[in-house]
Order: sequence, then C-alpha cells, then structure tokens
Amino acid sequence: MNLGASLTYAFADADWIGKLVIVMTLAFFGAILTPVLIGFLPVCILLGYMLGIVDNVRDNRMVVLPVWKDYETLLARGVNVFLAVFVYNLPLSLMSCCILFVPSWFGDVLGSLVSLTALCCVLPLGLITIWITWPMLAVGVVRYGRSNRSNDLFEFGPLWTASRAAGPVTLQWLLCAIIVNLLFVLSPVLPPCLGVVIALALYIPVQGHLLGQYARALDTQEKSAAAPRRKPL
Repeated sequence: MNLGASLTYAFADADWIGKLVIVMTLAFFGAILTPVLIGFLPVCILLGYMLGIVDNVRDNRMVVLPVWKDYETLLARGVNVFLAVFVYNLPLSLMSCCILFVPSWFGDVLGSLVSLTALCCVLPLGLITIWITWPMLAVGVVRYGRSNRSNDLFEFGPLWTASRAAGPVTLQWLLCAIIVNLLFVLSPVLPPCLGVVIALALYIPVQGHLLGQYARALDTQEKSAAAPRRKPL
C-alpha cells in the first residue's frame, strides 16, 4: 500500500481543480444538510464517485479521477455503500454515544470518573471492532464495485474469510485508512478554513485510491491462488 501516492495522485490529473471542487462542494453540503436528513444524498453521490476511483486504480488507468457525469447512477451506486458504511460502523456509533451521553447522567464529579472509565473500556473494544468490521467493509465495497450486487456488501462470512486471507495487505490497508481518518479529524487545527477545505476535497479521493490499491492486491492474490501449480519432478 502506497499512502503517499493516495495523497498526491489527484494533482496529476489535468482537470484536478474542477473535479476536486465538485467533491468539496458535495462534501460541504452533505455536512451542513445532515441534520435535515437530506445530507445523505450528496454523500451517496460521493461514494458512487469513489467506486469509480477504485475501479480506475484497480485497472491501472492513467487518469484516476473519473469525469463527473451521470449523477443518478452515482447516487444509485452510492446508496448501497452508504447503507453498508452505516451498518458496519453502527457498533462504533453506539460506543461513541455511550462515551458522550452516559456520563452526563451522573453529574460533574462522578460523571468525569464515569467518562474516564467508559473511555478505558470502550477504546480497546472499539479498536477490536475496527479490526473486524473495516476490512470486511473494504472487501465488500471492492466486490460491489465490480458486480453492482448489493448482497456482496453484506455476505459477512465470505467477507471475513477474504479479508483475513489477504493477511498483511489487509493490515496495511487498515493502518493507512486509520491514518487518513486521523488526518481528517485533525484537519481543523490547520490554519483557519484551510484544513477543512483540504479535508473536504481530498478525503473521498484518498480513501478511494487506497481501496483501489487494496482491490488490485486482492485480485493479484486471487489470480495466484487460482493459477495451476506445477507438480515437482
């Protein structure tokens, strides 16, 4: 996995400004419209666009950022990915709610102690959950990108088996994905607005490129496993 390439590849596109401005605009409206529930529409379009990036990286195409067109298809494809992201991250969301809201039931002093205890208990459990669910989600998205079958996102047994069979590649992808998420979370500490703008414009393209690299590695592994082995003389 090449994290550096994922962070810089977009700028090699001759039309990178126009394409990333659209990404940033959709991400911005998705963020501000989320409280009124229609924010998921631009997010789904972005996820559909990400699938195009995955395919381009997977196929080693020269121009990785797809041309923005056929928004209805992007939305239709992205809805299934959005549902999968929601399902796989539901345990983490529940854990986060426990940390944020449960301590408030106990007042200031006791609440602080409860908050610290909950954090110490939930953090390891959250890391284990990420280790289990995120690779399964990644394999599901990779398979769905090729098949357009929503079932490929939720076949938990085969997805678990495939993600573990990839071994070191899965671990590399997971570490890179976590790093990107941390960079996204920390982006507001950069100069005012600059960090947020960069994060909104690059998050989906970077994650798409990482998933494309992971898809390519999985394809290579599957071809190697399917290739006939020569019998020793």
